[in-house]
Amino acid sequence: MLPAKLGPMKAQVIEPGVVYEEDGLTITAFPVDHRPIEPAFGYRFDFVGRSVVVSGDTVATATLGDAAKGTDLLLHDAMALSLVQQAERMLGAMGNERLSKIMKDIQDYHAPTADILELAKEAGVRMVAFYHLVPAPANEMMMNQFTAGLPEDVVVTKDGMLFELAKGAETVEQRQLF
Repeated sequence: MLPAKLGPMKAQVIEPGVVYEEDGLTITAFPVDHRPIEPAFGYRFDFVGRSVVVSGDTVATATLGDAAKGTDLLLHDAMALSLVQQAERMLGAMGNERLSKIMKDIQDYHAPTADILELAKEAGVRMVAFYHLVPAPANEMMMNQFTAGLPEDVVVTKDGMLFELAKGAETVEQRQLF
């Protein structure tokens, strides 16, 4: 749908492993489980002794846990499983079988928050930040339901959020740009 002159992109096939290395920045691709879509990758960024892992859409997997070992920041999609299951049941009861099935299907390729928090703990991740929230909270009440039970140090991202990992520091600073 994008006019070709506005989006000159060239696809590049990648394999798991280092996909970019220059000026001290290393980007490593690792496989994630987003079936039925294959292949799907997450990425680890390493620079000046700091590291960030971006999951992409996936469930918790051993390859994700390996990639996240000792990382400063894990950015991961997040599914509030109880809310999705509740929506699945309610839509089914209302006779909306199509949307009910979608709510059931997305449970196969999005990670429940509890699974990601367990993986992060085992991998020694310093900070977890959730993005691509499923279901997307439409208001403050839904956000409160989504975050109920999450540890206080887990970040739920918003558009315009910036994470800063200073060289030689141990902290991950965050701020809102807009």
